[in-house]
Amino acid sequence: MARRGGPPPKGPDWPHEKTLEVLKQQLGQLQAFKGKRFSEVDPEEQVWEQFTRSAIVHGFGEGSENTGNFNMAHWAGSHNMMGISDHQRQKNFEKRIAAYESTLRSSIRELEVMLPPPAQTGDDVVRPAAVGVVERAAGSVQTQSEDEHPLILISHSGADLDLATALVEFLQVGLMTNRIRCSSVDGYRLPAGVKTEDHLRHEVNSAEVLIGLITPNSLASHYVMFELGARWGANKFMIPLLAGVTASDIRGPLSFLNALSAHNDSQLLQLLTDTGKILKMTVQRPESSISKLASVKSRADKTTGRAVATLAPAAAAPSGAAVEEGFTVFLEVVGPPPSPQALKVRAGRPVTPTRLDYLLSSGVCLAADDLDMEGGEAFQVPIHDAQVLKVWNTPRPDMSSWDHSGPAKLRLTLATGGRESTFTLPIHMQGNRQLIGSQSFRWAQSEI
Repeated sequence: MARRGGPPPKGPDWPHEKTLEVLKQQLGQLQAFKGKRFSEVDPEEQVWEQFTRSAIVHGFGEGSENTGNFNMAHWAGSHNMMGISDHQRQKNFEKRIAAYESTLRSSIRELEVMLPPPAQTGDDVVRPAAVGVVERAAGSVQTQSEDEHPLILISHSGADLDLATALVEFLQVGLMTNRIRCSSVDGYRLPAGVKTEDHLRHEVNSAEVLIGLITPNSLASHYVMFELGARWGANKFMIPLLAGVTASDIRGPLSFLNALSAHNDSQLLQLLTDTGKILKMTVQRPESSISKLASVKSRADKTTGRAVATLAPAAAAPSGAAVEEGFTVFLEVVGPPPSPQALKVRAGRPVTPTRLDYLLSSGVCLAADDLDMEGGEAFQVPIHDAQVLKVWNTPRPDMSSWDHSGPAKLRLTLATGGRESTFTLPIHMQGNRQLIGSQSFRWAQSEI
């Protein structure tokens, strides 16, 4: 039945198998909240709740009883408009977790009844599965043939295990798929007993998307370079993802591919978007994967040998000229709404901000603030929500279908030593207009 004054409720658009897989995964993650203080897991619980609600809507429909029961579970316990004590908050948390669990188990049972029984081909063979999902060799969440042909292959060095693990988790949550091959990560390794080289050679060409994790370790790995070269030679789609290196460190034909940076929030979100388009998968809202994104970025920033991106090479100085060494400029958006947001600036020498532009991802400037403030080596430039709103309300091809969220840019003009330079920071606007983005730049200048 259609709702008065609005469109009809969204119906289910996922197959039962996929919904069952994801809800079992979320049920497993829910167990980690038990026995903890509500304040310990508040951010994780919010991400879990948003992701799980989205999965139930995809699986059963927006107006289903399953979705209604899950929404009711959120309000388990006692509430008061005047506020409640921390003791009551903890009791509500425990009741809420129990209600979530009951709702999930009921929905999982319903899906199991709706699905046909698995083919009887012998004893079930249980293999390691990502995030606690138990899968069988036939007739269950994934078939053996699907497992042999991953949609996403991550080419990486085994020395980058921590970063590769974080990347797998980010892709799994953002795209809601386990069809990922990452040979060093448990649950995503090669099948037991296969000949490694032959199997990888096959998957390098059969995977729909290959992500090359380019680090100082992988640049020194003959196996990684072989995999990327074979993929390039087959003219198949791949995305270089840089960590600890810059695009200028890539040599040969791979240098012509547009690379993304694991040090940049907006570019990591672009990795999800671009991969989802190739695979024709629905990319989940940024809030669902933001903690996983932070984990990728944090581990990328710890990668040995990280290079800082250079804005532009300095002009060659005349013979006998004194050349001043360049310095680093780091920009990061801080402060979640509704508190004022700001652009945090750290520089290797005192600088003064003169202008802040608010841009679409295409580079079109929609608003600007002329700045009259002191600078230094560390300071914050205010970000005005009224200016962000102009970008937010502008129709854009890369705007989320859920809300107005999506990529954008901030361009900061800094002055020092009588010279100015601009620094353009890619950002992502979340559903509450929180801006996410950070990046390091190199300012090289010369003086006579």
